[in-house]
Amino acid sequence: TIADNNVPVSTGAYGGGVGLKDSAALITNSILWGNEAQSQPTNGPQLAMSGGSATVRYTDAQGGFEATSRRFGPTLNWGPANIGEILPPTFEHHDPGFVDTDGPDNNPDTWADNDYRVTIGGSPVNDVGNNLDLATDVADLDADLDFVEVVPYDLKGATRRGDDPDTAATGLPA
Repeated sequence: TIADNNVPVSTGAYGGGVGLKDSAALITNSILWGNEAQSQPTNGPQLAMSGGSATVRYTDAQGGFEATSRRFGPTLNWGPANIGEILPPTFEHHDPGFVDTDGPDNNPDTWADNDYRVTIGGSPVNDVGNNLDLATDVADLDADLDFVEVVPYDLKGATRRGDDPDTAATGLPA
């Protein structure tokens, strides 16, 4: 998740969420939301490319394909299964439903207490990812001697994956 990132004009950089220059990237099972590049229109672009190539799939990008900036001939492979393309039109580019983006102090600028986990029950990003794209646990974070399982924890030590019983599993594999 890359959310509420603000890139000032003074940096000369483009891409409030992700900026690529003559490089290649795979963005999968991700959320790009609320990012802002002050050199670009408000809330975007979520992805800016200057040359190079990127593949974006199984991702909820605010504004969808239209929230990308492409200069100097980059290749952008959009999809499959980006959130706006697989949900009913009423959910297209739907807010991912973060738990609390401004934290208990109601200040989005104090990052330590902001909670960018998604809510269970009703978030359009639940159960729509590609499990085959998840990283393997090569460092054996849970000390179970299984080095080929999916990484079990996120950066905050919470369980990495979970099932939302109120949401149909439409990701890969189900």
